[in-house]
Amino acid sequence: IGEKDMPTIMSRMNAVTMGNMMSTYGPTTMHKQSFAIAQKEYMEVLSSITKIVEIELPKLEKALKNAGAPYIQGQGLPKK
Repeated sequence: IGEKDMPTIMSRMNAVTMGNMMSTYGPTTMHKQSFAIAQKEYMEVLSSITKIVEIELPKLEKALKNAGAPYIQGQGLPKK
């Protein structure tokens, strides 16, 4: 009994989408709960990704540049 794997944000959204696409009833309580959980989990992931992109990656890029690492394609034009 129960799920083999932990539900992911995508699996929760698929349940909501498929459940509503095949129904004329409208979203059930389970669909609404699944959407709310997916939304909460997404915001947590978004917060983590934002921190990485806005704080951690710039620190790493600066450290690499200071260490003399070569230019990496897609990083923008090198500045003198």
